[in-house]
Amino acid sequence: MEKEKSAESEYQEFIDCLNKQSVDYLIIGAYAVIKHTKIARVTKDIDFWIKDDLENAKKTAAAIKEFLGATVEPRDLIVKDEIYYIGRAPRRIDIFCNQADISYEDAYKNRVSGKFLNSNVSFISTDDLIKLRQYYKDKNNVDKYEKDIKRLAAVKKKQRGKSVST
Repeated sequence: MEKEKSAESEYQEFIDCLNKQSVDYLIIGAYAVIKHTKIARVTKDIDFWIKDDLENAKKTAAAIKEFLGATVEPRDLIVKDEIYYIGRAPRRIDIFCNQADISYEDAYKNRVSGKFLNSNVSFISTDDLIKLRQYYKDKNNVDKYEKDIKRLAAVKKKQRGKSVST
């Protein structure tokens, strides 16, 4: 009997496909919160913010083809204010091409390099993640997002303390 893969191992496979295709992306959302705060939390998906241009969308479509075997129209990946979903919760992959009022280029400049299991990735910065959490906070997620914002602010405060003392 074959053992079922964990969501994280599937996410890593997808990340490996993105990296192989040289896709410009950032990990945002709960996995970015986990990266910055080092606090585990429950999530039903992983969120990727891809650079919003046709060439990058073609690379992303190639990564999806390699990962799923499914053909995706690259233009479908870069529709403003739309989310491209792969799979279902609790193993869903969400692909965004824009976020709030932050440009991808600015967010990419501020990125934080890291690891997702065994893969090299780029995460959105703490500052930009706080901005996103504040922007998208609504009555459906206010408690969770407020908790994230407080935890991320504590990380920033601790980072400032380290840079002052060094």
